[in-house]
Amino acid sequence: MKTKVTLIILLITGSFAFSQAQPVDKYGGNKEACGRNYTIYYEYYKLGNYDEALPFWRKTISICPSFSVGLWKNGEKMYKQLIKNEDNQAKKQQYLDTLMWIYDQRIQHFGHDPRSTEGYVLGRKGVALLTYKKDAAEQAYEYLLQSVSNEGNKTKADIPVTFMQVSRHLYKQGIIDAQDVLTNYTQCAEIVDANLKIKPNDKNFARAKTSIESYFIKSGAASCESLQALYQPNFEALKSNQEELNKLRYYLNAAGCNESDFYLDVVIAQFELEPTAEAAHDLARMFMGREEFLRAANYLNQAIDLNLPDGEQAQAWYELSIIQLSHEKDYSEARSSARNALAIRPNWGEPHIVIGKIYLEARKLAFEEEFDQNTVFWAAIDQFAKAKKVDPQSSDKAEELIKVYS
Repeated sequence: MKTKVTLIILLITGSFAFSQAQPVDKYGGNKEACGRNYTIYYEYYKLGNYDEALPFWRKTISICPSFSVGLWKNGEKMYKQLIKNEDNQAKKQQYLDTLMWIYDQRIQHFGHDPRSTEGYVLGRKGVALLTYKKDAAEQAYEYLLQSVSNEGNKTKADIPVTFMQVSRHLYKQGIIDAQDVLTNYTQCAEIVDANLKIKPNDKNFARAKTSIESYFIKSGAASCESLQALYQPNFEALKSNQEELNKLRYYLNAAGCNESDFYLDVVIAQFELEPTAEAAHDLARMFMGREEFLRAANYLNQAIDLNLPDGEQAQAWYELSIIQLSHEKDYSEARSSARNALAIRPNWGEPHIVIGKIYLEARKLAFEEEFDQNTVFWAAIDQFAKAKKVDPQSSDKAEELIKVYS
């Protein structure tokens, strides 16, 4: 008797342990019906005959919804086709409701599968909803937000693009604010950059990078204030990364911030990393626009030393001569700079006009006697006449100066 009881206990215990170890019955308790309906549906599906496949697909998911993740992936494909081909709006909405339900069921039955995580499926759901129902942008935004938050760097390339697209749309509608757009952009950019770091030649993420940057800039949320708030706290770290500086300068330009102090800081940082003649000339012009002429002269000299192309070299010498004449009152250097410009562009009238003005301004320093000072007018007029002769574009200005000082 004791032996029988022991045997029964062992059988019960073993049976319990076996049942605990078993996964959910993917056949839904009816293996034969599940397999039969699945086989019929799948044969029609492979042939592209969705009308015949759908009745058996519906029977399969009612019997054994956990049989295969492919059931839900294929169901998604078939209902997308139904939506695409349907003209009746009421039916189209019914199909869309079913498509949304398919995503939910996929999460319920296969959300534990690393190839079909909740975040991944929500991303697909958000993209589909935005594709087929434009006025559901807010709901699509929530799905996509949760998707990128859940998936992080595992997010597929199209999800950040769609997320930034809908972020731009909702910002323009006044539903989310600029900080939301900036936060979303930062999150998307980090995902894309992380993937490109692993696979630099990934075309999908390369295109995604361009697209999300475009949506960000075109959103209107990229104001001077918001960009500065986003990037200035980490600007010291950015200074060593030319690619990031180039991107930031692009954003600031697109937002119309190219006269801000922060923009100038970015351009200076770019120049310090890569001191080119063109960059120095750009900085010189920026400082001239700000009427910081001594700093402008410094960068003009650097641009010249770094060998600007001849046309720009002549322009730089000319700009330097004007600063030396008007702001430094260094007449000797101003004349030398103007002559350097003429050495490169001998048929340019403006440097001749500068030299004539130098003579006029320096005459009292050069001569004490009024007669001697007045003779300088002829030297100045001679320069104006040369400008008129060699350069038709300077002719009117030179003629006016000749009339005045004759």
